[in-house]
Amino acid sequence: MYFDGQSVERDYVRARKLWEKAASQGHRHAQHNLGTLYFNAQGVAQDYVRARRLWEKAASQKHAPAQYNLGLMYAKGYGVAQDYVRARRLWEKAASQGHADARYVLGAMRQASEGVTQDSEKTRELLKKIRVQGDMAHKEV
Repeated sequence: MYFDGQSVERDYVRARKLWEKAASQGHRHAQHNLGTLYFNAQGVAQDYVRARRLWEKAASQKHAPAQYNLGLMYAKGYGVAQDYVRARRLWEKAASQGHADARYVLGAMRQASEGVTQDSEKTRELLKKIRVQGDMAHKEV
């Protein structure tokens, strides 16, 4: 509500305080959202280490968006050593829960053979699932 400015004025500081309380109680969505604030420097100083720690907590609770975001951190080397194999493992976890972007990235990795063995059948299968889900961002694939 405070993050998006729904029915109230946008207030990243207030959103952060509420998410910190919920995150400390183990709420995975709050951990993910708080990690996103630190990653994107929204109302706080950018802190990749803190973002990673929060996303790891959420990811350990099978939070697919956190798994996907951690995969991006490792693929791009944001605050961590670049590691395509680790990124792939995280994206596979997210994809197994239906995360469309993770499926798309895995398909692209397979096509480019980055961190995985090229596998045309698996690539087609992943991309088909994306189209079936109606993911508009990747319809042109």
